[in-house]
Amino acid sequence: DPGHGGNDPGAIGPNGVQEKDVVLNITLKVAKYLRKDNFKIYLTRDDDTFIPLKRRAVFANEKEADLFISIHCNASKNKGAQGVRTYIYDRIASSKEAAETAKLENKNAGALEMLLNDLRKGAFEYLSIEAAGNVQHCLVKNLRLKWEPTERAPFYVLANTSMPSVLVEAAFISNPQEEKKLDDDEFREKIAKGIADGIMEYFSKLK
Repeated sequence: DPGHGGNDPGAIGPNGVQEKDVVLNITLKVAKYLRKDNFKIYLTRDDDTFIPLKRRAVFANEKEADLFISIHCNASKNKGAQGVRTYIYDRIASSKEAAETAKLENKNAGALEMLLNDLRKGAFEYLSIEAAGNVQHCLVKNLRLKWEPTERAPFYVLANTSMPSVLVEAAFISNPQEEKKLDDDEFREKIAKGIADGIMEYFSKLK
């Protein structure tokens, strides 16, 4: 699930790089790696189209997906913030930064049916933690970054999915250095490979 799209650019870096373009490119690369390994991939969007948050989750539910991965770029008022993060759903954010990230990504969401979602997501919590941990581990290894633990936050797009689900924030577009990296195809390829490797690692452990 590449975040944003169409009239919703997502976060915009100080030099004008738009989140919606970066994450679409990364997602298409992730799909390429996984299809080579015979995974069946469904994309919520494969072009510059705006898809409402709820429709993304409904799409995943209709396809009866085994895992939902939403791909984004992070943004912070702190221009020095850097690194990749993985998140799973929880009604209460695990940190101030996680709460701010969820608020940013939820801005086009309608009313939150949180009680129903809490009951639904509880069944998939353990597998979501596993998937997020595998993706984070492979991203950190691939990009040679400092380890950051998986965080929790009330992301609307995760709340509405009926399967294990993870949201990946693939570097801070608000950081000028990371924005420059995100605009580089080689760096996006490394991110995509890290996400794909993490997904493959997760499913290999389920066998």
